[in-house]
Amino acid sequence: MLPSLSCVSVICVYCIVRALQLFAVRCGHSWMLVGTGVNTACLVMVAGMTEKRMLGNWPAKRKKLYEEYIAATPCIFPTLGSVCRSKTKAA
Repeated sequence: MLPSLSCVSVICVYCIVRALQLFAVRCGHSWMLVGTGVNTACLVMVAGMTEKRMLGNWPAKRKKLYEEYIAATPCIFPTLGSVCRSKTKAA
């Protein structure tokens, strides 16, 4: 099971925001950290609401598979290795 497109896009946005923070600090505009911090907070809230809605609308079998995926995958950088390890334990 590969990470979903939304998961990959969240990671991309997270990396871009972190790069923007580093660039702003290097240019002497550390006040930009506030804006990117608010952006990150909104991203986390929206991702949580989306996940809650998905779990509410999915059938039980799919919900169980997704919960297994969440338990086996790191929050920030999902890797294929963690998913593969969880499948070999189940087999």
